[in-house]
Amino acid sequence: MEGLSLMYPAWMVILCFAAGLIYGTLHYYKTRQFSDKGPWLTRLLFILRTVAVTLITLLLLAPLLKYFVSTEEDPVWIIAADNSASLSMIQDSLELKDLMNSLSEAGSDYRLDREFLLFGEEVRDGDITEMDFSDRSTDINSLLEYINNTYDGRNLAGVLIATDGIVNRGGNPIYTPIRHSAPMHFVAMGDTTVRRDLLVRRVLHNRIAYLGEKFSFQVDVSAVMAAGSSSQLQVFEIGSGGERNMIHSEEINIDQADFFQTFEVISEANSPGLKRFRVVLTPIEGELSIENNTRDFFVDVLDNKQEILILGASPHPDLGTIKTLLENYKNYEVSLYTTNNWSGNFEDYDLIILHQLPSTVRNSQQMTRAAIESGKPLFFILGSKSNIVQFNRNQDLLEISGGRGRTNDAIPLVNPQFNPFSFDSELYDRFRSFVPLSSPFGQYEYSPAANVLLYQRIGQVDTDMPLLAVGEISNRRIGVLTGEGLWRWRLYEFSSFDNTDVTSDIIQKTIQYLSIAEDDRRLRVFTDDNLYDENEPVIFEAEYYNASFQRINQFDLKLTITDNEENSFDYVFDRRDDHYLLSTGPFQPGEYRYRAQLETGMEVFSAEGAFTVRPIELEAINLSANHSLLRLLASSQNGQLIYPSQLNQINDLIFEGREFRPIVHNSLRTNLVLNLFWICIALMLFLFGEWFLRRFYGSY
Repeated sequence: MEGLSLMYPAWMVILCFAAGLIYGTLHYYKTRQFSDKGPWLTRLLFILRTVAVTLITLLLLAPLLKYFVSTEEDPVWIIAADNSASLSMIQDSLELKDLMNSLSEAGSDYRLDREFLLFGEEVRDGDITEMDFSDRSTDINSLLEYINNTYDGRNLAGVLIATDGIVNRGGNPIYTPIRHSAPMHFVAMGDTTVRRDLLVRRVLHNRIAYLGEKFSFQVDVSAVMAAGSSSQLQVFEIGSGGERNMIHSEEINIDQADFFQTFEVISEANSPGLKRFRVVLTPIEGELSIENNTRDFFVDVLDNKQEILILGASPHPDLGTIKTLLENYKNYEVSLYTTNNWSGNFEDYDLIILHQLPSTVRNSQQMTRAAIESGKPLFFILGSKSNIVQFNRNQDLLEISGGRGRTNDAIPLVNPQFNPFSFDSELYDRFRSFVPLSSPFGQYEYSPAANVLLYQRIGQVDTDMPLLAVGEISNRRIGVLTGEGLWRWRLYEFSSFDNTDVTSDIIQKTIQYLSIAEDDRRLRVFTDDNLYDENEPVIFEAEYYNASFQRINQFDLKLTITDNEENSFDYVFDRRDDHYLLSTGPFQPGEYRYRAQLETGMEVFSAEGAFTVRPIELEAINLSANHSLLRLLASSQNGQLIYPSQLNQINDLIFEGREFRPIVHNSLRTNLVLNLFWICIALMLFLFGEWFLRRFYGSY
């Protein structure tokens, strides 16, 4: 016991004793009530009353009892087993079961708290005697981090890990910092023998292609111990029904024992949607595994390439700058004209950029009027040749008056409150040092619908005059850049930062915002991707808008997912704030369609989509065990590398001669004295004793 402490000043204890004495004295001093029984009874009753009252008043001071509690923690020994598929691909499953049964007995004769872990795709608790070797990847780094975090501060006596050392996910475990001093032993599973094998090492490809374009991908092929053999590289496009259409075939002659070659294949995106391709190597005689001869990959073919028209009053370096920046994004098809050579149709474009238009150039006003009448989104860029009067008449987002042709040098000043699209505020801090644009002088008045991204800084004065503003007027999106000289921004940024990230980003995001049509669907369902791995959960988000286009979620939203075999899976979305969320968990590889439906009583809304789940084939790529990695890890932690044939001697190898001691943990605890049962009993005895004596001797 450490002692007592009070929540009030210690001098108040004197008051408690005084209160008990005064209370006892008032009741029994010079009393004649029990005079016939002798003075002993009066004195006893006085003591009982004084002690009881003193205890009650002391308890009102909320005294705390401090004491230590000692607990013993037995040494913890971790036994972790690799549950990945690579082990069962080259070793008999019954033999593996016997090995795991032997492993589970390690340390059973010692006073140890043995804890069992399984690892592969993830780390979890599990019975290693019931392993199914179904994990599709191996991540030893995650296991080591899990031990670091979970057993930090524990009485960790040692770690025993059974694995083949093949790492195909996560970081290199050699570089994982180990935050405990316990020895770490490894059981070397698998086979390090280099065997005859042919495999698709990897496929490098873009995830997105655009309709009508050709796209290429690279196939890395390797072979070991297969010199003199030949195979055929075949590439198929897999249809929605599983049918195969060969799009490429090529002969491979393996001319050395350690063979590696990269092949480039070119295909054409003929139809939109998520396309599945399969690379196949025809087997060679006597190879270790044919599972790694095949590799599937997916390419999303998009049909939303946007046509952007840049129309200038006259040749200007800004025009080429904008075109170059936009052509870095494959979803834009950019056309550049001046008023002298333009003869096209504005209806053919998704966005029209008007550089210094309307201007004083002949026919510019007619072209500007035609662009406005097309109903397409517009992006005005003002300059020295702009006709400001006509500009004010042609749009209602921004009005400039009183300039009389004069200009200001305007440095961009970022508006942190801008919200139509997001931007990297740290990256946009570069604007503070940018060269200025040449902006029209005058008084600026902008519509309440205008959202200003950049204000003008004139000299050392921060103004509220827009340099770049966007908005929506009469169901049309309009943007205005009130300055020319973008080419100077690009050159300055490249010379100062070796890239043009900010200039590219602000132009691309402005164009993207202006060119995207407004989504007027009442029910919207999204997935964060349309391609998932087979161990990856599919997450849906949904939004429902009422007739006033307010986002609400008071109605139930149901989802049905259907696979290629017409098997259906029904779900109900969870409600979160004012939207919906659903995590379905992982699916088996294949093609899936989904349909969401919401009923309001009077109306029914629905949304449809599709996604694909691809198989994980990492475990079949490399089947040669990496025991050298395990040896390095063991030696770095004062451990041993043990082979399966030594499992029956494992107690002698790693446990014999070691003394495992429990750790005693002392913890200081506090408790209110009022919570102690014996204190309450003592108080009741004092009060009951006084009452009993008074009743027994005929008075109360």
